[in-house]
Amino acid sequence: MMPYPTLFSPASINQLTLKNRLVMTPMGCSLANTDGTITDEFIAYYAERAKGGAALIYTEVACVNSEHGRRSSRQIWLTDESQLPMLQKLTQTIHQYGCAIFPQLLHPGVISTNAANGGRPLPGPSGITSKFLKQEARAFEHDELKGLVQDFVRAAVLAKKAGFDGVEIHAAHHYPLHEFLSPYFNKRTDEYGGSFENRCRLLLEIVDAVRAAVGRAYPISVRVSAEDYMGDESYHLDENLKLCQLLEQHTVDVISVSVGGTENGRSHSLEPITYPQGWRRHLAKAIRTMVNIPVISTTVIRDPDYAESLLNEGYLDFVGMGRSFLADPEWPAKAAAGHPEDIRKCISCLRCIDSIKAGGTILCSVNPECGAEYAKKELVQNGDGRLCVIVGGGVAGMECARILAQRKFRVCLYEKEGHLGGQVYLAAQAPKKDKMQWFIDYEETQLRKLEVDICLNHAVTPEEILKLRPYLVVDATGSEPYLPPVEGIDGPLLTTPVEILSGKCQLTNQSVVLFGTGLTSLETAEYLTARGNMVTIIGESSRIASGGGSSVVIGEILRSLQQDNAVIMTGRKLLKIGTDRVVYQKVDTGEIFELPCDKAVMCKGVRSCGKIAAALQGRHPNVRVIGDAAKVGRIQEDVLAGYQLAMEV
Repeated sequence: MMPYPTLFSPASINQLTLKNRLVMTPMGCSLANTDGTITDEFIAYYAERAKGGAALIYTEVACVNSEHGRRSSRQIWLTDESQLPMLQKLTQTIHQYGCAIFPQLLHPGVISTNAANGGRPLPGPSGITSKFLKQEARAFEHDELKGLVQDFVRAAVLAKKAGFDGVEIHAAHHYPLHEFLSPYFNKRTDEYGGSFENRCRLLLEIVDAVRAAVGRAYPISVRVSAEDYMGDESYHLDENLKLCQLLEQHTVDVISVSVGGTENGRSHSLEPITYPQGWRRHLAKAIRTMVNIPVISTTVIRDPDYAESLLNEGYLDFVGMGRSFLADPEWPAKAAAGHPEDIRKCISCLRCIDSIKAGGTILCSVNPECGAEYAKKELVQNGDGRLCVIVGGGVAGMECARILAQRKFRVCLYEKEGHLGGQVYLAAQAPKKDKMQWFIDYEETQLRKLEVDICLNHAVTPEEILKLRPYLVVDATGSEPYLPPVEGIDGPLLTTPVEILSGKCQLTNQSVVLFGTGLTSLETAEYLTARGNMVTIIGESSRIASGGGSSVVIGEILRSLQQDNAVIMTGRKLLKIGTDRVVYQKVDTGEIFELPCDKAVMCKGVRSCGKIAAALQGRHPNVRVIGDAAKVGRIQEDVLAGYQLAMEV
């Protein structure tokens, strides 16, 4: 019997029958050329998800106007027929796997940059500048709106010619079609502003014109933000329910439900790790109750049991997942095979989003192949049982062990602690960060299935390693807290984040001072405040978390600390750690202060270990160093390092 009968039952959108209920929702990947043409890398990226069992794939946002409607420098365009050959190659490739594909049609309005649009001001309903992107803006002229309608029509017609199975019109996430709907952004006084009917007018004109151009049998999807989360003046679920009924009347075939957007900090539409599975399922259910067309919704869906329950309980008709397909393209195939434990779940760390924001291509912390599918090497099983010793059970060491074992090497993994995961295990101890443990659990499950010899609580020595006569030694010993040369650094008042998060130093209802304003300091402070401690964070830099981390995640932590009355003081240089107090200097004035406390925590970063490699230098011919042991980095960089070494050996 199929383990998830509803999830893997067919269902239809208009006359298009999909093989299951699993939909890859749109996410930017930045794999197109700068002229908007599709690349082989772009095709390989989506083909991997189609091959893995998705029933329907929505591409990243497709530009419908290349003059003033570019969201980014490397997105696809649907603007003229010169793009057809590669578009057709994409659709033909996806169809080989029994998967349907829709482009998501978008004009970004003010949610873009002037630079991406030739330096021109960005058009929106009323010329209101994005408070986050802060780019020069202007209002759409009345006559331009008719041209905008035709931009969407041209793109939809081109999509149909290219073999796409349908199209989606993006009217969510504070892009202009969403902003026209919202009184918060729409201050127009013509027939496109004011009343609810007027605010819906542009979107419905686009829907009607696209329908007339593509015919009644061609599927049209509209993505909506069910709730704006912008205060009383904004656009709420009640109006959205009326909109969705209008969309159905105007022959839209499926509603894709999201929430919020850029202007509320994206924490609702691109949820950080703190958000639980299904947190906004009620919004999708409300819309599904009011319409008679299918509803797709994303709501941090990570495991198939939960996805099945959402379908069976009537929350939605199709399970929408974006980041889950990045983390594991084979999510559907593994679920269908009855092996949910083999799914590499998204941990909601937002590395994918940060990589795009930084101007790069799509990356994933837990999937080192994400975005590099076209260049992926074949996994060659030529290990012949040769022994590889890996020292350190953090994410770099675990990923290296997994790939080596798949290649038929015999792998022995040593870890000095009683658990795997390294720094990620510690990060998972912070409040609402338990998703981090999912990746550790996945890796450990795979290692045990591959019969990797895991030796916990074993700080292996160089002499022990040499006696084993291994083919390869991998130093994945990670990093250790950096302790600066400050008076009192070795005193009893001081501890480290490792001691706190591992539970070796347990503090409750204490006064605690943390030195450093990086992400580790913030997460440790959040852990401490959750246990009733009174926390003060002191940093020399004037910036908070300047060393990295998602801005959305950092914002969530700062709000949590504020609610718990934590104090953050920047521009302070630590001078001395006493027995019951710390001494610091205010950088701008030179004033010296003393602050009594029960405990102090040094959060000034970490430094690489690499001690095993150093001890074996000249004593073994094949020693490699990976992850934080080589260079301190993020999870994605460590996992990639382990993967690359194991593939190259």
